[in-house]
Amino acid sequence: MNFIISLFIILSITFAIQLRFKRTFAEAISVSIFTIIMTLYLVTLFLPLTYSAYFTLGIAAIAFLYCIFYIIINWSTINFKIFFPYSFLYFLVCCVFINFSFNNRLATGWDEFSHWMLVIKNMYFFKNFGVGEYTTTMFTGYPPATGLFECFFTIFSPYFVEGNTYKGLNILLLSLLISPLKDNKLNFKTGLLSLFVFLSIPMLFYTPYTSLYVDCILGIMFARLVYISIS
Repeated sequence: MNFIISLFIILSITFAIQLRFKRTFAEAISVSIFTIIMTLYLVTLFLPLTYSAYFTLGIAAIAFLYCIFYIIINWSTINFKIFFPYSFLYFLVCCVFINFSFNNRLATGWDEFSHWMLVIKNMYFFKNFGVGEYTTTMFTGYPPATGLFECFFTIFSPYFVEGNTYKGLNILLLSLLISPLKDNKLNFKTGLLSLFVFLSIPMLFYTPYTSLYVDCILGIMFARLVYISIS
């Protein structure tokens, strides 16, 4: 249920962005996740992280109602194919795979359990950014963006499950990877970059590499920027 709630929030905001700004799913999904991270960050500056998570749920509910209202108003003219591009179907298939693959995943690498997972656990238990006087860790200038989104995938669960944090991380990476799939008609350029997407997916499940979160995320973001600059 925790995973379903998180996906509901992401997809509701994504579809609202699609309809409002006339964007494709592959373009809107990363903006949706950025919106969630920024909402969690800004609200948690003033309120406990649990409140921030439910605040995002409220935004998703408004986004969902907006989508329903938009469809009702534009029923005769709306093209429902925009809701089911192959990038969306690809995203759903990957989400199902991610959900079952990381159920029992534990932090085993030194970088994972020594500080990455420790910060996220602190976020969950202390309901804040996971650093500072009310937690067991202290950092200066520690950006919480990725950790916040990983914690977002645990916050609706009654107990902390390490595997849920990996689900959040991989959903974030997947949202960046599917940019080349934004077009329904592929030319050579987008086809080549789409191939990069499919070849990159296995690395999300390769433990020795995914333990290097910073390198992995920066590499994928760089590839995404290259694609945007030449597409």
